[in-house]
Amino acid sequence: MTKISLAPKRPKLFCDNDHGGYLAGLHLAGHGHRHVLFIGGDERMISARRRFDGVMRALREHHAGLARVDRYAGEYTINYGRQAALRFLEERHEATAIFASSDEIAIGMLEVFKDRGVSVPGDVSMIGFDDVGPLHLFAPPLTVIRQPVRQLGSRALELLLETNWQEWKPSASEELLPVEIVVRNSVAPPAK
Repeated sequence: MTKISLAPKRPKLFCDNDHGGYLAGLHLAGHGHRHVLFIGGDERMISARRRFDGVMRALREHHAGLARVDRYAGEYTINYGRQAALRFLEERHEATAIFASSDEIAIGMLEVFKDRGVSVPGDVSMIGFDDVGPLHLFAPPLTVIRQPVRQLGSRALELLLETNWQEWKPSASEELLPVEIVVRNSVAPPAK
């Protein structure tokens, strides 16, 4: 019987999702937020898991045992953002800030908040992740973690062309590209 290897036979390339979550957490903690709602993908998704871990680590470092991060998990879509915003409002969630781990989720949430008269950042602060849309044009302009989308595409193509697929062995190593925080106007100290 032939044993088939399930190890991926491709190079691994990601943006630094953990550091992105950490930057978001530091920014929120620096504004006094201790209770954050993380809205992102399922725990099995590498990007979602790492973004959650990063925000959690930053809040714990800044607020020790007083930090709390709750989680809603769903798809990275505008529709899921709408659903998450409605759930947040229906549950009267006590988080003072939201870390939406994709622009699509953030856009859906902002749409519902606007329709329901919820002020960002007056009632709840928000940070998004990606910065691939015109989020600077939103009211308010959304603070985001920017991932280097063009660099990711260029580097992915380089890796594909540089790799000798006949001799390449699966590896646990991966390459991470840097992220940065783009501060706009969607984060303020917690509402009283």
